[in-house]
Amino acid sequence: MASNVGIGIHRVIQDVDGESATVSNGRLDVNATIQAGDLNVGNVDIVSVPAPLSTTGDGTRSGVLRVTLASDSSMPASEGHASLISNANLAVSDTTREQLTTNSVPCKHIDIMPSLSNTGVIYVGGDTVGAGNGIALYAGDVYSMDVTNVNLVYVLASVDAENIQWISYN
Repeated sequence: MASNVGIGIHRVIQDVDGESATVSNGRLDVNATIQAGDLNVGNVDIVSVPAPLSTTGDGTRSGVLRVTLASDSSMPASEGHASLISNANLAVSDTTREQLTTNSVPCKHIDIMPSLSNTGVIYVGGDTVGAGNGIALYAGDVYSMDVTNVNLVYVLASVDAENIQWISYN
């Protein structure tokens, strides 16, 4: 036995002027006048604006839409990078992990890529990197990480004397 569940209730809403609010496409259409002052309504989509729309002036003329963007939220500034340093570690050992570079190279970010001519795998990680716990990179793979100094990155090769290139961003 089939039955209908739920009963629809319709309520007519009227604004202060006695005009009925309507629903179009599942949205409540409201005809309202906003008095001067602050009104926080969250996200607003402006679907249509009375013509002509003027983007100049003080916003008090008829047919002018004045929009003030909120200034109480902060946007992160684009940080960019002050410098780029490119280098390589040639002949990475297959028996002993080694620093990508022994030089102190302060940075914020680094991209690492094994040479296209490599035949084995290069493992990337910290000072305990090994074949079982590093990031495995094949020739041409690129690995990116945020790190404060290039000399904190260690590598180990599966084939002796493999090459790896890197670029750091500061």
